[in-house]
Amino acid sequence: MRARTARLKDVAQIHARITHYASQGLLLPRTEDGIRRHAGRFLVLEEGGTVIGCVALESYGADLAEVRSLAVDPATRGRGLGERLLRYALAT
Repeated sequence: MRARTARLKDVAQIHARITHYASQGLLLPRTEDGIRRHAGRFLVLEEGGTVIGCVALESYGADLAEVRSLAVDPATRGRGLGERLLRYALAT
């Protein structure tokens, strides 16, 4: 498993992760086009070529950012992946 900045090829998988939770009212929905336009703001966890988690950061200055769209594949819940994504985001 590795953490990295999202690439355009990840857009559909990121969209799927977010849509799962948005359909439950737990996240704000995002369009694939919106994710594509802001792909550079997303960080992902990849395992075996599959995006299993994502998070976006919206920067408001040198010392302030908003965490957005934190989502992990429901099949991988309970492994601490959300925490790992947040730690990675804070370190970048």
